[in-house]
Amino acid sequence: MINLATSVDHIVPLFAGGSPYDWSNLQSLCDYHHALKSQREREQKNKPYGLVTKTRTI
Repeated sequence: MINLATSVDHIVPLFAGGSPYDWSNLQSLCDYHHALKSQREREQKNKPYGLVTKTRTI
C-alpha cells in the first residue's frame, strides 16, 4: 500500500542541530511514519547523552 506524504519532516531534528531551512534536511512523510519517527526522536532526546543520527524513513 502507498500512503500519501502529507508531512514535511526535518531529517536531523532541530534539537539535534538540524537546519530548519535547509532543503537537504527536509523529507516528505505520511502522517503514520512521521509520528513513528517523531516518537523515536523524542525517546532519544530524553536519554542522557542521546544523539540522533541522520536517518531517512521510507
